[in-house]
Amino acid sequence: MNNLKRRICSTLVAIASSVSMFSIMPITNVSATTIYVKEGDVNNDGSTSVTDAVITSKYLHGSVSCSEENITRMDATREGIIDYQDYNFIINCIIGYETPQTYYQTVYDPIIDESRTYYKYSYSNGSAVGSPTEYTLNVPGDGSNMREALDRTTPNFIRDYTNISTVRIFGNIDNTYFSGSGFIIDDHVVATCVHCVALGTSNNISVFNNLKVRVYDSTESTYIDYNIDSVHVPKSYFPNNSNIEPYNEYDYALIHIDSQYDNDSSKTFSQYDPYNIGYMTSKFFSDQGTITTSGYTTDPNNQTAGTHRYYSQGTVYNNPTANKYGSYACANNGDSGGIAYYNSNYNNSIIKSAVGNINSRGYANYNLYETFGCRMTPTLARFYLHNSNI
Repeated sequence: MNNLKRRICSTLVAIASSVSMFSIMPITNVSATTIYVKEGDVNNDGSTSVTDAVITSKYLHGSVSCSEENITRMDATREGIIDYQDYNFIINCIIGYETPQTYYQTVYDPIIDESRTYYKYSYSNGSAVGSPTEYTLNVPGDGSNMREALDRTTPNFIRDYTNISTVRIFGNIDNTYFSGSGFIIDDHVVATCVHCVALGTSNNISVFNNLKVRVYDSTESTYIDYNIDSVHVPKSYFPNNSNIEPYNEYDYALIHIDSQYDNDSSKTFSQYDPYNIGYMTSKFFSDQGTITTSGYTTDPNNQTAGTHRYYSQGTVYNNPTANKYGSYACANNGDSGGIAYYNSNYNNSIIKSAVGNINSRGYANYNLYETFGCRMTPTLARFYLHNSNI
């Protein structure tokens, strides 16, 4: 059965390459708050088809835009998360393993997708070289502040030996050592936070030296250190002066791993299992769905250096901003740059979908360990997965 599915999916990829751009134009001018939906019929042409699978895959790479109605219809598994489980459901509809049902659904709020400008810092021998290059990733063609966190006196951190693709990042500036977390999102790409790789203002940016990505094995007894090819950060993260702090909305970054490791099977990133992309919708927030955070946190009991992966689970706050989320999953020092993911369950198979990063937490002196971070959106997916500048 799986071999058959793989062969059919391979055929679909070939068919997808011939799908014309007009077929992935988003639906616009949404006038109703409730619509009649057929599961997986993203473009509302009356059938769940190859075109819908193509749109979903492209949208999860940030390479096509979608309207509110599109993403509402794209949530084929009805979990409030747009991810590759929806793609899998659509594929199963195409090959006859599923029969799409129809239902009424309130249209989801839009998921932000905007053009942003980035700085690229090239690395050699662990240190940044030359001046940064500036580039912009534009939106592709058609295709409240958070409430106060609850007081938690006992953080529910649990040691995590399984998520090898949650990694540790470290470097230094002026002999000051920094350590944070990240997560593998593609064969050469690690997602993290800006403050794990750079500091400063728009007129004086300092990127870390001796920057490395460290990947531990499942027992945390051995590790591989990877050299950096380049670091990419949003221009909008950096304030014009120390009195302006816009950076929380833009505290995400990309580390590109040197391709020298491709020729060493024991070190290539392909041996790991990159996280999938997932977008939290307004339905997921209103349902207060549960997410998991994972990073190389300091010990929550004695604040020692972050040498172990932990994970924590908690519900999301029901009032996100366009770019950020909040969750009652725990975060602590050292988790910065780590992942917030959703265990997406379909057809007795679970995939971990990256729905955000970790860039701040509750206040330790009040025993608050809630997590805040950047939401994964098409803007970020394009940065990580559809970025010709890396």
